[in-house]
Amino acid sequence: MNPISGDASIFGLLEQTVFMQTVEPRRRTTLFARYSVIGSLVGALGVLAASFPDLAAVWTGWTHATAMQFMFALHRARGRRDAAVPAAFARGRDGK
Repeated sequence: MNPISGDASIFGLLEQTVFMQTVEPRRRTTLFARYSVIGSLVGALGVLAASFPDLAAVWTGWTHATAMQFMFALHRARGRRDAAVPAAFARGRDGK
């Protein structure tokens, strides 16, 4: 039931276990179908994102190295943003 062609890690199996426990039996097929489609679409977006440095170099006149550095800077900023969200929820939950 992994949405990608190969096993990425144990986390996919854990997600599926949680899905099984959170949905009534008659809705499981629909849930796993959506999970698979969303996983495939996100994988396709990742493939498109991998072409960003080449496209940015053509559109902006940057060197390929500069476009790669910009892409990694965006990735780092997104990672920092994503790391801040659980911390904000934890502070709100604890009242601090």
